Amino acid sequence: MKKRILAVPMLVLLVCLNACGRAEQNVIRLGTGDKGGGYYFFAKTLSALAEEGTFEILNTDGSADNIRRIAQGELDMAIVQNDTLHDAYNAQGCFQESGAVTNISAVAALYTAACHIVVRADSDIRSIADLQGRTISTGKPESSTNKNAQQILSAAGLKETDVHVVHESFTDAAAALQEGRIDAFFCTALVGLKALTALDDSMEIHILGIDDVLAQRLMAQYDSYARITIPANSYNGQYTPVQTVGVKAVLVAGTGVSAEKVKQVVHLLFDNAQEIEGTCRLGNAVDVDFATRDVSIPFHDGTAEFYRNSGVQVRLDIPLDTDVYSVG
Repeated sequence: MKKRILAVPMLVLLVCLNACGRAEQNVIRLGTGDKGGGYYFFAKTLSALAEEGTFEILNTDGSADNIRRIAQGELDMAIVQNDTLHDAYNAQGCFQESGAVTNISAVAALYTAACHIVVRADSDIRSIADLQGRTISTGKPESSTNKNAQQILSAAGLKETDVHVVHESFTDAAAALQEGRIDAFFCTALVGLKALTALDDSMEIHILGIDDVLAQRLMAQYDSYARITIPANSYNGQYTPVQTVGVKAVLVAGTGVSAEKVKQVVHLLFDNAQEIEGTCRLGNAVDVDFATRDVSIPFHDGTAEFYRNSGVQVRLDIPLDTDVYSVG
């Protein structure tokens, strides 16, 4: 009799553990970046539109970190910059030594992240050349911001020895700028990112522009850059539009993630495009043409039906002999 009494709770426990295991398997582990950055904000916006428990939002050190975590099976999906994605898939840049990451595929390009170069409004820094001899944060070492900062500084004629570089998250860099511990910081992110708008009550900022000559030089050297404008009054003290460059942010998934999960996320994204655009201040970025154009790697097979029905061709990460394979 005692054995039977003990067996019932044990059975209940096993059922609960199995159910919890299945629930955890259904959660999509989504890698982002700093909590003050655009990736995290976009992911939280997307998660709020989904059924409760669909996503587990994880803040990370940024694009390269996200890609490595997907490769190692620690993340199911992530938001990464298109240029870093290209490097990972082709064993270039910071992935040259570790090798190509090929167990990753695209879901959709989300928006163009703007390269911000931020200084205090009362600073005497008014151009990239003025950064010489200053202390600047270029973002976390594995972030795309750090990569963009290095490329921009180099294209502007500044060597590593010409500036004192520190590696802070967006949130920490904003605090360091406010406290006078750094003179400027780079961040490639959504316009209106939290790390900067959080400063509104305490200080005014100035965003350094990237002139046409420097922009053309960058776009000629690196395919992923595009011209972009940060609208006037996006930040406290920023009263005029700022011309800069930007890079697409892309939602990616591990190739081992089920087609059904990816299909679910694609529909979530596009079925709620208008609300996402309004919340994240994206303009008209969430559309199928933007989502598929100039993306560096093949798309996940879970996107096939949606894009095909939308009349857009994409290169899919599936065998050539299937009837849904197409090249865009």
